[in-house]
Amino acid sequence: ELERRRSLFRDEVERLELEFESEGRRVQEGRDRLDQLALDRRTELRRAQGDRAAVAAQVSWQEVQAREEHATEMAQVRQEAALQDYRQGQLERSLSELRALLEDRTAALRGACAARLLEEQQGVAAARRLEAELTRL
Repeated sequence: ELERRRSLFRDEVERLELEFESEGRRVQEGRDRLDQLALDRRTELRRAQGDRAAVAAQVSWQEVQAREEHATEMAQVRQEAALQDYRQGQLERSLSELRALLEDRTAALRGACAARLLEEQQGVAAARRLEAELTRL
């Protein structure tokens, strides 16, 4: 009887040990699943943070590009304005030179006309004197 009880007791202990081991494996599997879920969640959070950072970087890069494009456009506008000013200055200088040339030629032409007029007046006076002398003779 004692032997039978010991045998039953050993069987019960083995059964409890097996049950305890089985329960331990289930607990460990649960922990492993929780660890995996936590890892997945951290990975997902990192990915989301990376996505947010990438979006922020993209927005920032687009702002930089927009600023560079604006700066380039403004530089072109300033360059065109400077070229316009230069051309206007050139035109004003050319116009001034043409005016001076026209004034010089006008003065020369007036002088030539005055000399011609004087010659003609002297010729007319000489012709009148000749005519007067001829009529006297």
